[in-house]
Amino acid sequence: DLNVGVTWTIETYAKPLDAAGFQRTILKWPTSYHFSVRNGGLDLFVNGGPNPVASQGTVALNQWSPLAISNDAGNAVDGLKAFVNGTQVFSGAGVTVTSGTNPLDIGNLSGGNFAAAHQFNGLLDGVRIHNTAVDQAYVDSRAAQVPIYVAPDDVNRIIGGSFANTHFDDLFSTNPSSTQHTLLNLETTTL
Repeated sequence: DLNVGVTWTIETYAKPLDAAGFQRTILKWPTSYHFSVRNGGLDLFVNGGPNPVASQGTVALNQWSPLAISNDAGNAVDGLKAFVNGTQVFSGAGVTVTSGTNPLDIGNLSGGNFAAAHQFNGLLDGVRIHNTAVDQAYVDSRAAQVPIYVAPDDVNRIIGGSFANTHFDDLFSTNPSSTQHTLLNLETTTL
């Protein structure tokens, strides 16, 4: 169900083509979480709230940026962290995210108000949701893997939440020697 609860990380590579308004990336809304690029910055809304709990950083237009929000609700000082291009841009008290029955949406909100007006205008890749808060070393490793080339025919592959040629590896995979699990891993492939 991809409800994240108390300890989690949501990440993606994003290449926004415009900075106006909300650029929805990954969300289970309106009850759980809404991770977006808004007016050129990174936002996280939780539990149906009208104000972002994390809102920082600059997400450049027309280039790939690794984005991540990591949370440990048990840490009241700096459990919630936001990263843009591998750099921590926000730190605040951890939050508990309400579980919900809404579908996981990538690139847009399925149905509801303003769906078309707030779809992500650009490219998304490497969407991952973890049931653990990742550390700076992990964020650095992902930032070093930024996609560097998108073929012209790939431009229509991942716009507005439409995924084609996407493989779902590591879905609910576990590492027996670790408690870290990747709940969802969407990586595009070039055929």
